[in-house]
Amino acid sequence: FGLVGGTPEISAEYIDANKSYRYSAPQDFFGKARYNITCRNKGNDGVAGNADDKIVQSNDFWVVFDPVNDKPEISVKDRPEAYEDQLYCNVYNASDVDGDSLSWDMNSNASWLKRAGRNISGIPLQEDVGLYWVNVSCDDNNGSMVFSNFTLIVHPTQDPPEFVKQVPNVQFFE
Repeated sequence: FGLVGGTPEISAEYIDANKSYRYSAPQDFFGKARYNITCRNKGNDGVAGNADDKIVQSNDFWVVFDPVNDKPEISVKDRPEAYEDQLYCNVYNASDVDGDSLSWDMNSNASWLKRAGRNISGIPLQEDVGLYWVNVSCDDNNGSMVFSNFTLIVHPTQDPPEFVKQVPNVQFFE
């Protein structure tokens, strides 16, 4: 057997036990390559690979690697801590090797937390101190979605004291 053709991206490996070839390509590669396989008889000298070998069969064929939709990858880490009366903000980013356009969503039990595009933000108040769940999702609009789920803790801050009652002016006599 002899095999010629192909592309630099696709490798062909002869598997002697099965009398077959295994074709492989790098991750995220798609495309096709043309090959020619030739079967020869040993020539008069009985040794394969010499000039007197006779071609018995020769066929061209294509190896096709179809594209596969890959999930997007979120490249920004979650910010799991917020502080009372201070702006909490995290701008998410993601990439998609397929070049698909990405859309974002966010669900949470934190009513003070809002989403605008890839940005989640809000200002937690004193009554918001505690633990919340947050689920950020990125969809490639082509059947693949990735999620980032985390627990968000809102820490209290030390508020300055407040006057609850005005003290009247008092005079002291000696």
